[in-house]
Order: sequence, then structure tokens, then C-alpha cells
Amino acid sequence: MKKRSLTLLEVSLATVSLLIIAWVLEMYASTGFGWCFKAIMIALGLVAILPYRKPHEYGLKPKNLGFSIKWSIYLLSLFGYCYSHSIRSLFGKRTAATDY
Repeated sequence: MKKRSLTLLEVSLATVSLLIIAWVLEMYASTGFGWCFKAIMIALGLVAILPYRKPHEYGLKPKNLGFSIKWSIYLLSLFGYCYSHSIRSLFGKRTAATDY
């Protein structure tokens, strides 16, 4: 249990430090850093996990692959639906993305 708590503490500290860096960057250089920040966080998280060679401790190995794939498809569909409706509301009813 102690090892798991230390792992959680390590990940939490890394996340908080990255959030503070992103907040400062967004405050002083408002460049729409959001998507880049998310990609950087994902990449850093994976790079931080690789040296330990125990991805199951970080929840990267699903217990039931079929269940994980099914819910991933549901969530991607939901986000895709919301994204397509947000584009329509921004640009009217006819856009290149909705003319298919």
C-alpha cells in the first residue's frame, strides 16, 4: 500500500506542477495553449511511466479489453456528436464539416 501511495503522490505532484506552468503560460502569453498542454501532459505521463516498466500500477492495462473498447467507443461518439454540434452552432447550419 505504501508503494501505491508514493506512486499516487508522484503523479499528483507532477500534474500540479504542470498545471501551474500551463496557468502561468496562459496568463502571460495567451496563445490558446490548451491542446498543446494536454498533449504534453500525456506524453510526459507516458515517458514517466516507461522507466518503471509496470504500467498496470498506473492503470494502463485494462482488466477487460472488450469492456474498455466498448466504453471508449461510446465516449468518442459522445464527444464527436458534441463537437459536430458545436461547429454547427459556431458557423451556422451549413459548414464543410456538416455537408457530408
